[in-house]
Amino acid sequence: MARKRDRRLIPKICEVLSTGCRLVNNLTIDTCDFSVPDHELAQILESCHNLAQFKMPSSTFGILAVRALHRNYGTLTQLNLRTSYQVSSNTIHEILTSCPRMIKLKAGYLSAHHILGTTKEAKIEEQDGPQPILCPIDWVCLEIQELSVVIQGLENKPAEWHRQVFRQLGRFKKLEILDIGGCSGWSIQRKDGLDLRLKTGLDKLVNLTRLKQFRFNRLDQEMGKQDVHWILQSWPSLEEISGRLHFEYKFRKKLEKIIDDDERIIRNDCYYYFDETGIMTDSGESDEEGGVAGDAEPTIEETAGVVELTSNETGKADVQAEQEIQTGYPT
Repeated sequence: MARKRDRRLIPKICEVLSTGCRLVNNLTIDTCDFSVPDHELAQILESCHNLAQFKMPSSTFGILAVRALHRNYGTLTQLNLRTSYQVSSNTIHEILTSCPRMIKLKAGYLSAHHILGTTKEAKIEEQDGPQPILCPIDWVCLEIQELSVVIQGLENKPAEWHRQVFRQLGRFKKLEILDIGGCSGWSIQRKDGLDLRLKTGLDKLVNLTRLKQFRFNRLDQEMGKQDVHWILQSWPSLEEISGRLHFEYKFRKKLEKIIDDDERIIRNDCYYYFDETGIMTDSGESDEEGGVAGDAEPTIEETAGVVELTSNETGKADVQAEQEIQTGYPT
């Protein structure tokens, strides 16, 4: 599309799709220098009769476009809306519960209250008090092989909420890539997300035996030794794990060593950031031995506002907190 587009362009595209190209099943809309209004995007989607793959890098993807996409729910196999920020959590959940042929889905944020079938305003009472009623709707895309979505709304929620989300993910037995972290350009760590521990339901992912890549970047964790061992033993196809295993440096280094000792797996989780003073930090943490990565000399590659550090050596592991890491949880 040109920078100054003809107002007749969208009607022409719709005419071609609805008459001359009725068999088109792969549609990518790259808006480049301008956005496509919701109503025009809806017109384009309404002209597609057998859409299997749809990619929209950025758009004003609104209610009308979502409604127009409905007619293709039965045929969609690939959908990329990762940077379509207007797409709501409710829409993403609707796709997961309505597209049985979906193989690859990249989306933005998915709120826990949509997954669990509760209201956004649901309040958590005391442990012995009444709890919100959970009415989850099962996801139907059981053929899915790649899922990228940021799940939020779980911070300070009961373990049962996490278990229900794990249960949904655990039904995707053909998953090869699971990404529940943020985009690579994000420069903040989040606490609001799935708690990747056995005590909160991690073991419900036991059937993901085909999983090759597991990513939870930008998401703080408090994993323990038994959680990491469970992952390595339960997912025989795993090749890559990307994310910070523990928010505290001294615990994280011990857990990283467990993964590094497994020759089949590549660990990619060393993200560093610039703070407000321009100083490079590991999210505010540093190695107590003096240096962000032990004695190793780091190499630095700057990408999209994020600096990724890789080390030529593992570096010295912190020798403290042996008792805590053996039990899996800090005392």
